[in-house]
Amino acid sequence: MTRRELRRRAERTLAVEIANRLLAVRLRSRRELEDRLHHRGISADVLASVIADLERHGFIDDRRFAEAWVLTRRALLPSGRIRLQYELARKGVARDAVTQVLGAVGGGDEEELALAVARGRVRRYRGLQPEVIYRRLGGMLQRRGFSSGVVSRVLRQVLGVNAKADD
Repeated sequence: MTRRELRRRAERTLAVEIANRLLAVRLRSRRELEDRLHHRGISADVLASVIADLERHGFIDDRRFAEAWVLTRRALLPSGRIRLQYELARKGVARDAVTQVLGAVGGGDEEELALAVARGRVRRYRGLQPEVIYRRLGGMLQRRGFSSGVVSRVLRQVLGVNAKADD
């Protein structure tokens, strides 16, 4: 065996160890693993080979990753569809997989989720002017990725019909 083959084999072993360590912590998207391995200096051909093996053995599955991501985000930091789409796109999950997952897993009523978030947050704003509460609560819900229609309906429910946006 030549030195070149030995180096390649050692690099492959290192790549597999790094990938296994990363996957032991949490599921990862294909692109996340590719980026991390590339950052660690793994050559493109070894990287492609290791990623292909991990996919073939079921250790990398972007759809399964997206499902887990959505469920975790909904539990820990309730977010709307817009934010979840953005986060999954940043992690390299294909648009069609994101759409399927959000249709299946994220199928819960987004308005109910936004309402629960708003009710939990509105208590912090006691004593503030209604316009300030409206602005802060609305901004927070939009940053969490809820659509403007959902945000306006939730604000009306939580703050009452007389709440006005600052025009």
